[in-house]
Amino acid sequence: MKTINYILMSVCLLAGLCSCTDEWDSHYTRKEPVVNNVDVVIVDKPASVYLKDEASYSSMYGLFEKAGIFQTLDEKKSLYTMMVVNNENTTRTATEGETAEDPDIFLAKAHITDAAISPSNLKEGQLLLMWNGKNVEVTTQDALTGQNRIAFNGAVVKKVIKTADAYIYELEDYINTPKSLMEVVEGLGDDYSIFKGMVMARVDRVFDKSASTPTGIDPTGNAVYDSVFTFKSAYFEAKGMDLYTENMKATMFIPSNTLVENALADAKDRLRSWNMERADSILDNWIFQSAFYKDVEYKREDFGNPAKPDLISIFNQQWRTTVNKVDLDNPVKMSNGIAYYVTSLKIPTNAVLLWRIKEFFCPAWNAPLTDSEKLAYYN
Repeated sequence: MKTINYILMSVCLLAGLCSCTDEWDSHYTRKEPVVNNVDVVIVDKPASVYLKDEASYSSMYGLFEKAGIFQTLDEKKSLYTMMVVNNENTTRTATEGETAEDPDIFLAKAHITDAAISPSNLKEGQLLLMWNGKNVEVTTQDALTGQNRIAFNGAVVKKVIKTADAYIYELEDYINTPKSLMEVVEGLGDDYSIFKGMVMARVDRVFDKSASTPTGIDPTGNAVYDSVFTFKSAYFEAKGMDLYTENMKATMFIPSNTLVENALADAKDRLRSWNMERADSILDNWIFQSAFYKDVEYKREDFGNPAKPDLISIFNQQWRTTVNKVDLDNPVKMSNGIAYYVTSLKIPTNAVLLWRIKEFFCPAWNAPLTDSEKLAYYN
C-alpha cells in the first residue's frame, strides 16, 4: 500500500514539474504569439536604450535625438508607441504635411504617439494622434490580397518589439502624415482662388485668452497679453464641422476657378431663359456648400452609381455624382479626411428653379392671406 502511495506521489510531483516548466517557458519566452502575421519580440530594456544599442536603427535614433524625443519621454515618464525604420529604408523626400518646422523634427514626431498599444489592440480604421499633431490611420488587412497585416497610413509593419516602456513597430517605410483639410485649403494656388476665398471668408481669427500669457498692465488698468490667436469658423461649426480639428473624417470637393466661372455662367443663362434672376451669393453658396461632407470619406465606388447618385453635404446641398464629376484617380489624402479635385461642375436646377417657385408661393403657408392678397397671388 505504501508502495502505491509513493508511486502516486511521484506521478503528481512529475506532473507538477512539467506544468511549472510549461508556465515558466511561456512566461519567459522571448516572443509573444504572432499577431496579424507579425512576431512580437520582447526585450528587457527601455526603448531609448534598445534603439541606441541596435546599429540598424542608428539613423532613426539620431532623428529622435535631434527632436528631443527621449528627453521629453524622460520628463513625461509615461508609456508610448513608437514607429521606426531601419537604416536600409531611411532615404526620403519631404513629406506632404511638412510645415515651417524643421522637417526632421516634424518627421520624428510623426512616429510617436502616447500610450503603449499592442498589435492585438490595433483596429481597422483606428486613428492615432501623433506628436506632430497629425492623425495616422491603422489598417489591419491588405486591400488587394485580403491578407492580415498592420500598416500606419500605408507603411507596413515588419516587426514589433515590446520594450520595458513602449511598443516599437519597425516599418517598411516612413509614415507620411499628410496635410489637414484647412492646410490643403490654405495651400491652394491661384487657379483655385475663388473656392479658397469662399472658405476663408467664413474663418475668423480669434484671441485665445487661455493660451496667452499676461505680460503686464496697461495705463488704463487692463491686462496686456503675449497674445495667441486661433482660427475658427462658426459658420461651419453650426453644421457640426470643425474645420481645424484633426479628429474627424471628412470629404471635400475642390473646384478650379474655370469650373466655378463656367458653372455660374451656365446657371445665369438658364435663369435668363426662364425670365428669372437669382442673387450671385445664392449661386456662390451652392458651390462651396456642396463641397463639404463630415463623418465620411467617399471612395471610388460612391461615385457615379445610378442607383444612389446623390451625396448630401453638411449644408444639405445635393451633389449628383452622375452629373458633377471628380478626379477619382488622384485623390488627396488628408490627415482628417480625403479631398477630390472637381472635373465637371453644374449648379443643379432644383437649387435654382424649384427654390424660386417655393419662394413665390411661400406666403400661402407662412401666414393667413387676406382676400386682396389671395387675388394678388392666385389670379
